[in-house]
Amino acid sequence: MLHAEGPLLTVDVGERTATRTDIDDVLQQFIGGRGVATALAHDRIPFDAAPLGPDNCAYLAAGPLQMSQMSFTGRMSMTGLSPLTDGLASTNAGGYLSRNFAATGHSVLEIAGESDELLMIHVTDDGVEFEPVPELEQATVPEVSDHVAETRDLGAEHCIAIGPAGENLVRYACVMTFDSRAFGRGGLGAILGAKNVKGVTFSGDSAPDVEIPDPPAMDIHREAATSDDRMKRQGTTGGTEFINDNFALPTRYFREYEFESADQIGGDAVEEKKYKKAACSQCAFACKLPTRDEASGVETEGPEFETVYSFGSSHGVDNIVDVMKANEMCDRLGMDTISAGVSVAAYLDSQDEFGNAELAQEVTEKIAYRDGIGDLLAEGVARAHQSLDVDNYTVKGMEFAAHDGRVLHGQGLSYAVANRGADHMYGGMLSPEYSGELDPEGTLGKADRLVKEENHNVIRDSAVVCAFSGDYVTEDRLAQLLDTSYDHLLDVGSRVVARERHFNNMRGMDVEDDQLPYEIPNLEAAIQEYYEARGWGTDGTVPESVIESVAPRPAADWNGGYVWCGYRRNWCWTQVSRQGAFRYWLRMVWPDGVSISRGVHRLGSTRSRLHPRCRLPNRRHRRDRLTGDRHTWTRWDGRRWLTIRPRWWLIWPSPPDIRHTVGLSSHGWALQSVASIVFCRLRSLVKRVRSAPYSRLVSSLSLDRTRQ
Repeated sequence: MLHAEGPLLTVDVGERTATRTDIDDVLQQFIGGRGVATALAHDRIPFDAAPLGPDNCAYLAAGPLQMSQMSFTGRMSMTGLSPLTDGLASTNAGGYLSRNFAATGHSVLEIAGESDELLMIHVTDDGVEFEPVPELEQATVPEVSDHVAETRDLGAEHCIAIGPAGENLVRYACVMTFDSRAFGRGGLGAILGAKNVKGVTFSGDSAPDVEIPDPPAMDIHREAATSDDRMKRQGTTGGTEFINDNFALPTRYFREYEFESADQIGGDAVEEKKYKKAACSQCAFACKLPTRDEASGVETEGPEFETVYSFGSSHGVDNIVDVMKANEMCDRLGMDTISAGVSVAAYLDSQDEFGNAELAQEVTEKIAYRDGIGDLLAEGVARAHQSLDVDNYTVKGMEFAAHDGRVLHGQGLSYAVANRGADHMYGGMLSPEYSGELDPEGTLGKADRLVKEENHNVIRDSAVVCAFSGDYVTEDRLAQLLDTSYDHLLDVGSRVVARERHFNNMRGMDVEDDQLPYEIPNLEAAIQEYYEARGWGTDGTVPESVIESVAPRPAADWNGGYVWCGYRRNWCWTQVSRQGAFRYWLRMVWPDGVSISRGVHRLGSTRSRLHPRCRLPNRRHRRDRLTGDRHTWTRWDGRRWLTIRPRWWLIWPSPPDIRHTVGLSSHGWALQSVASIVFCRLRSLVKRVRSAPYSRLVSSLSLDRTRQ
């Protein structure tokens, strides 16, 4: 199977370090893009990480098709723990970044840690440079591009950046590239803001040599160039009036289903403002929308259909220029136009100010700077709706896209079960329901099709290929391009979706989160059909048995300490290592040579969580802890699994951030320090370990330390 090439580049902005890790095994299993980034995020981000904390990571990933000259491949994928939904989220953006990223020779960039000052990161094929940029504090996205051009002689196509919204931790802040292309949904810009990363540049001449099958590559490129598709003229806005007239266009914060002035903000109105063609890297389809209004001077790229809905019909605004202004503002400040527009619509609803475009634009700018009412709206509708006294039109905290699940019931089901919430790009039941291939009415019997659509979209986002390539990059051609069967690709997609769901499960999400704020027919039964089609439990959880750790863990940044574990009348030696994904990685070795390993996030904390591959006596013990009797290990004695309950733990020697012992005995007395055990409890220790004389313990410890 064709896959991306190159190592993982991990940039720790707190430590100012950059390391390369071979991830060929992960690439071979998950292709690239979203698939590989999800596998890495699942295994390397702690399940209890705070989305805006240093343990969260952002992954920027290319796919194998970024090495081609084929149309529809000028995109990249980005993944992280969403500040908006509190679960894993992936999003992708077009433009010209992908080829410049690939030229550095890496397949994935991982941004970890937290800087104490605002930084620009410069990635080349020769190394990584960290540039403090206090002068860019609260700078807009174009101002960051200007800085990069002046100081590095690189264009906006070499850069990702956040605007003031990202710095101010707006929960739906974007990561922008090429000034107007957005890694839009899920608030990944706030992750960079929390890490004090203003932007990253990419340049080099070390792109891997990936041979793309031809045919069909050039056939796809030729058809894209010669097509007379309406989207080339009007982008995604071309279907605005059709959707409004035949289905639904959410209007005035979901109060109404149809907007009376759709023709004034739809495809024809946008085409009138379009003044030139634009595309993404290598793409002959050229569906982008550079627009300009001569009278007002506003110039932007777009708006696309989702922005026409979020800042047009949802606000009751019928002037395309006002929608263009809002679109330009969101690009400049770095915000998702869907979540921002719907959040502002909720505010307009609370104030009975629908149609007031000037107020909407004023509030939009306040959101980016968390000024006044903007501070509340920056949290998103799910967190703000009670204060606004409006309905909560979100799923898992994510605001709805335009394609209305109240009318397209299969799309409603898709919103409910999607791992990242109310995002139309996740499952994509809208196309077969708009076209009449599926009856929009009803939810039952649609689960199998939804599973296939979700799996297909994973492959699309892993390859990485544009969502609007469906008529050109067909299922058969996609299998040809990736040199494998389409069924195998769907299996890869299924494993990625399962990892996303499992990560969210470990953060406490289950069937209770797969809900809609409105009623559609037989939703609960359809959700159970979906779980059955996926092979998940009726509670919406993924069986532990289907998830295996595949991602490599970074080398320990502290190594060589040991935990002494007194168990009954035996000793076992346990190595303690600091890890990237886990705070600590423990390896216990018994005298008979049997060893087991596990990852934990906190020593001595009741919030520690298990690594998914750890075996527990029963599934109830999902939350692990290193204190008390419920902390258990298991080992195989050749016939059965034995439950191990250590009587106490002791670090020797203590790592820099652990000055005391890491646990309590089963009798409840605390071990205060290494010294208190060695010198104050020496006699009781000798009595407890009659089978392991003290001299043998000392010699074993010395031997093991020598091996390090």
